Amino acid sequence: MIIRSSKQSYALRRTIRRTWARKDHRVAHRFVLRSGNISSKSHPIKVDRLVGWLKRLQHRGTVDTNARYVLFVNESVFVNTPFLLAAIERVLPKDGFILCTPVASVPGQNVTCDSSHPILVSMDIVRGTARQHVVHDGRRLYLNRRETEALVRHQLDDELGLTYFFTDSLYRLSVKRSLPLLIDQLWLSCGGNDTPVEY
Repeated sequence: MIIRSSKQSYALRRTIRRTWARKDHRVAHRFVLRSGNISSKSHPIKVDRLVGWLKRLQHRGTVDTNARYVLFVNESVFVNTPFLLAAIERVLPKDGFILCTPVASVPGQNVTCDSSHPILVSMDIVRGTARQHVVHDGRRLYLNRRETEALVRHQLDDELGLTYFFTDSLYRLSVKRSLPLLIDQLWLSCGGNDTPVEY
C-alpha cells in the first residue's frame, strides 16, 4: 500500500497503522509524505503516468518487489482491508489488473483514473511485464459520501455484511469527529480486530 499523507498527520498515520494498514504477512505499507493537506478533490491521472510513478517508487525501494498488487490511496480514505484481502486471495485477476474510478475519456485514448480515489494495480503492470491490461471500473466497490455517512452514523442494517473496498474521503463527511476516531469506528464496523481473516 502506498498511502499519501500530510507531514503533519502523525496521529492519523498512527491510527492507520493500527487499523486497516496494520502488520500482516500479506500487507506492507509505505507512507509518501507531502507538505500541506492531501486534497479530496478529483485529480485525473492517466494510467501510463501512474504506472511510471509506481515504477520510480519500486526502483527507490518504496514498493515491495514481492507484492502481487499495489494500492495507491490517500490518508483520508478508509480501506476495508479484510474484505479487500479476501477478494485478492479468491477473485481478482493476478495479471493485467487495474481497479480505479475512471474519469470520462475520449474513446480510443488511454483510460484516466481519478487519483483522489484508491487505485489498485497488479504488480506485472508496475514491472512493465504485462502483455495487456484491463481497467476495471471500481465505483461499485467504493462507498459514496452518503453511504459512508450512513455507515459512520450506524444507519445501515447489516454493517458487517456490507460489500465495499473503500469509503469516500472522510474529509467530506458532515460528521464532526477527528479522522483517527472515524477510522477506529469504521475499523470496528467492518469486523476489524486482532483476529486474522481466515481462508
